[in-house]
Amino acid sequence: MPLNVTIKTWNTLHLFHEVNYVFERSYVLEKYDIKRDPMMELLRIEDIVEILKKELKTNTVICLQEVSGDLFEELTRQNFCAIFHKEMDDVPSIHVDDHLGRLIFKTIYQNCKEYQVVLVSNDLKDRVKSSRTILFTADDSKGAVVVEFDDFVVVGTHIPWNDAKRVQSLKQIFEDVSFVKPFIVAGDYNREHDKLVKDLVDVPLRFASKVNVHTFQIIRDGVVENELIDHVLVFCKDELNLQNSVSVREDDKVSDHRLVSVEFA
Repeated sequence: MPLNVTIKTWNTLHLFHEVNYVFERSYVLEKYDIKRDPMMELLRIEDIVEILKKELKTNTVICLQEVSGDLFEELTRQNFCAIFHKEMDDVPSIHVDDHLGRLIFKTIYQNCKEYQVVLVSNDLKDRVKSSRTILFTADDSKGAVVVEFDDFVVVGTHIPWNDAKRVQSLKQIFEDVSFVKPFIVAGDYNREHDKLVKDLVDVPLRFASKVNVHTFQIIRDGVVENELIDHVLVFCKDELNLQNSVSVREDDKVSDHRLVSVEFA
């Protein structure tokens, strides 16, 4: 059963998380000089929108995580595709307990909410049969957007990093979506490829994207760590012969994650 669709996933980075957790060692803050001028985040949002316009070719679905409210509103305003979204219950904030100097970063966004978003190219939108959202009971800052097409389902998701919460959240997705037709789960799994595949031995996993480059980069204790935690997975009760091509967008520091693309023939 050919899918004939390109699925992409990208964590676009809500900047509050970068300021809270990696302020002193952020490639993104450095690239855009945001420490000097927090309003440079507007330029990064413009860059993200332009990248998405180029990436959203025909027959394409893009799943986005950590979409700031301002970015979401700009995507909606530009109206270049069909948009399905989940507004997360947990609203990010700047942690200022020990960093009062970071209060200025609270002004970065007019809308500081966080969204998960699925973009659907205009040529595919008439094939959408329904959509719904999932809020993970294990972590209300994470969830999924489910978009059902005529012959497949796409689930855009952001999975918690905690082991127990990750297992519970994946179980919640599997309980929501039928295995009758192929469903593609794309997103930030916060889990390395090989470990994730081992986690899923009890479900009919038919494909898991894998590349030889990192999709996420962070500096911990002065050491640069490269991780492969953004994935596109395909599940189905029937065997599938999936011809595919997997690629990762260049690491240009627009986000701390790189866009992953899988073209299914």
